[in-house]
Amino acid sequence: MTAHSNTRFTAEQLMTKPVETVSARDPLYLVARLFADRSISAAGVLDDKGSFVGVITKTDLIRNEDQRGGIVAALQATGTGIWSESGLPIVNEEDLVSHWMTPVIFSVSRVTSAAVLARRMVKYGTHHILVHGTRKDDIVGIVSSFDLLRVIAGDADAPER
Repeated sequence: MTAHSNTRFTAEQLMTKPVETVSARDPLYLVARLFADRSISAAGVLDDKGSFVGVITKTDLIRNEDQRGGIVAALQATGTGIWSESGLPIVNEEDLVSHWMTPVIFSVSRVTSAAVLARRMVKYGTHHILVHGTRKDDIVGIVSSFDLLRVIAGDADAPER
């Protein structure tokens, strides 16, 4: 199989479904836990009405770690009263998904080719693109750059999800 023939795959064949989601109001430590528990590197972000408003990625968590020294360090630096009765940290606005997410949705239709997906990832400088159904607000999956690499490497005739 040549690299050119690998581009016959569509977004629907490559995507992971369903898309893991978090709320824009969720604290980052819950996102980090989700990423670790599910072995994922991105999640869609939903507003209070359940609509997609962005994406949060491991890169966003790393940016937070770099700029603030991490969630726990930032919380501990604030002094006393940072832990709730349940033992979870009390967070402020800067510790929420809404502060760190990418507030733009890059999406393609289910029939978009792997070649077009790759070009869009390069154009937008992203490692993840959401896949929509017949309506752009109907998000049905997500494709990562790793999904594309599996196809280019010829690891499978049809990616399994």
